[in-house]
Amino acid sequence: MNIKAKVKIAVIDDGINEYLLGEPVVQQLIFNDDFTINNYTIDRPERITHGTICAGIIKHYYPEIHMYSLKILSETLNGNIQKLYSALEWCVQNDIQVVNVSLGSHCSADLLETQKVINKVAGQGLIIVCAASNHDYITYPASFSNVIGVKREVSDTLLEGEFYLNGNIIDGIEFTAFARHKLNGKECSNSNSFAAPMITAKVCELIGKSHLTNLQQIKLMLSKMANNYRDDKHLFICYADPDWMSDILVCYVNGKCKMDYRNLCVNIHGEIVVPSDLSYDAVDVALLAYNENIETLVVISRDLCPDDYVELQRIASRYNKNVVFIDNYQGKDMNKIVYNQCNNIKLWHSVFKLHNIHTLNSNPLLIEEPMVSIYIPADTDFEVIIWLKGQFKNNNYNSYFASNHPIGVLYGIDYVPEINSAQTSSYFSLILNKKTYDIAIYVLFGYDILDKMETDIEIDIQPLNACFQVTFAVDGLCKERIISTKQIDETFIGELYNSIVNLLS
Repeated sequence: MNIKAKVKIAVIDDGINEYLLGEPVVQQLIFNDDFTINNYTIDRPERITHGTICAGIIKHYYPEIHMYSLKILSETLNGNIQKLYSALEWCVQNDIQVVNVSLGSHCSADLLETQKVINKVAGQGLIIVCAASNHDYITYPASFSNVIGVKREVSDTLLEGEFYLNGNIIDGIEFTAFARHKLNGKECSNSNSFAAPMITAKVCELIGKSHLTNLQQIKLMLSKMANNYRDDKHLFICYADPDWMSDILVCYVNGKCKMDYRNLCVNIHGEIVVPSDLSYDAVDVALLAYNENIETLVVISRDLCPDDYVELQRIASRYNKNVVFIDNYQGKDMNKIVYNQCNNIKLWHSVFKLHNIHTLNSNPLLIEEPMVSIYIPADTDFEVIIWLKGQFKNNNYNSYFASNHPIGVLYGIDYVPEINSAQTSSYFSLILNKKTYDIAIYVLFGYDILDKMETDIEIDIQPLNACFQVTFAVDGLCKERIISTKQIDETFIGELYNSIVNLLS
């Protein structure tokens, strides 16, 4: 094989022992606490590092690589998330193609910054394979859609070199892989961090032999290589959240909606309004104009027909742009959304989240954080959630917000559709368990929910004559108060915030 065709891969870990690996790596670097970078060598030939095992697994399955070692972990496998950011930036600057990462954070305070870094380096072409947490809770960056997330299999059904595509990726982990590899006659422990390197090797093989560089195409090819792949089933990756979004073009179909531009978690580079009864030539023109600045087309509409979904995906795929649909489609048949999906782009629709939550089979766990549910009139502006979120942020609360309105994904607010209380509880326990939030707040627009999930505080806001009546239910005890206001404004939200804090204190 031509040496130039070898894949450049970095193992971000606790260093690689070249003596045990059996061959030298191209470069060994250590990322220090003061953010300097130095050359590094493991001088004890008998020392088995975690990174050495990961590197050995990768070379065992695909040896045609140039290996780089980036040490950011201590001997006790403790690390700093900022070092991970620096190591990923170094990889981009030095033309590394694939990264194997066996670490992450479940600290909610790190989420947004980590997401921005991952989206940036992924947008620059870096393919990241990351192990999930061994404790089975959501960990970043493994759970991001711009990463290939991997966990170990625990059923003992997979053989060496085998893996399968996970049916529900609500936690962001697409693949489950064999981890008990035999290296030099010894068997690896069954951990997520030893499942990921095998998938890393498969990715290197796809790049080296098939010259794939597009993350979505690599994921789809991995899916076809999986043990549970069926060629009679339409293949697509059902992302729970469009967390890859950074720079977007917004297309409004049949009218523009109100946006709070100050609080968006994405950068809007352009906006167009098109009627649904005409062709989408304007979308084509806009994508051409903003091609260098965006990675995602966001379509906000009151309603679309199946042909519209297909046509808008087709147009976006010509420019390698992902598509996010935000509309009121409530059908159960996802085929109407993913029909003829283009394999070079990522796709999200609110019905994907509905599907993922419906297929949860876990029992709800105890949610340690205090949780508040707020039921609000359907015609209320979405910005009231932004105001309430701002109140908690300004008072140094690390808060989690969710809503049944899909527009929230543009503001970093989790979209959780209206479903039965058991499935909703399962979802929230999965998302919130083992996290470090101070409070969780679920805001629901409309009153058509009969099977409500139990929360610490339930707040019902209903119009009453010229004002709003607010009913508070705390641990089954109800209190009523009338807030005399003609509209739900920032003053109203300030009073609501104070009430919540007082009830929880």
